[in-house]
Amino acid sequence: ATGSIFASAGLTTITPSATNPMLATQHWATFHRVIDNDTSGGRLLATYIRTTLQGTKVAVVNDGGDYGKAFARSVQNPLGKRVVLTATVSESRTTFKTLIKHIRAKHAKVVVFGGYDPQAGLLAKQLVKAGYPGKIVTGDGAMDSGFARTAGAKAAARTFLAAGIAPPTLNASFTTAYHAAYGKAPAFYALESYDAARVFLAGIGQGAGTRAAVLDAVDHYDASGLTKKIAFTSHGELVHPTLWVYQPKGTGFVAKAHLR
Repeated sequence: ATGSIFASAGLTTITPSATNPMLATQHWATFHRVIDNDTSGGRLLATYIRTTLQGTKVAVVNDGGDYGKAFARSVQNPLGKRVVLTATVSESRTTFKTLIKHIRAKHAKVVVFGGYDPQAGLLAKQLVKAGYPGKIVTGDGAMDSGFARTAGAKAAARTFLAAGIAPPTLNASFTTAYHAAYGKAPAFYALESYDAARVFLAGIGQGAGTRAAVLDAVDHYDASGLTKKIAFTSHGELVHPTLWVYQPKGTGFVAKAHLR
């Protein structure tokens, strides 16, 4: 909504949280992000599904929305012939009896769902209730505090959520300083926000005093942040994509793997 305005004004932006891939295709020279987009981690996640989750047969489902389709496609393509079923369900769908019947008939070991919570939670719950013995994989669209409650404990224990967000307590020094300043532990995106600020401050510290100079400094930034090594492509995307895999626990999520 604001990207074109910032671009016209030459005002550099760095988002710590916006993951829509389309943002980097608008020819906004000022756009940057310190988090992977919704599709850049697809190949990393596909490798995790093949190796760690032993996904010899995979069903890929999406909710028909832009995010859901992009996420599902990014994982489906590198999995190739391991994908034994693809399906699209409406975003308002709450029961999946027929879909689950097809998934079980194909003997899928892993079900990938592109979409949002609570639909992801409902699908996971109904899969397990129907006797599905495999794993469920979804993305950051389902990373809601209510996921485990919707899915139920058994389904949550078999669900893996992929996201470009680093665990908020990844850096002990940052966690201690954050708690001292605000009286609580950092939440998701706190580390990415800090990294974004440091990119700007590095340029200002080197003497960038105009919008053009700040843009040039950000474009050429290349250093390790708290979450990852940060450098930008000509489209403002990260040069070095990384992906975290989480599992639900209560109202939160526990990091299980860091893919890069």
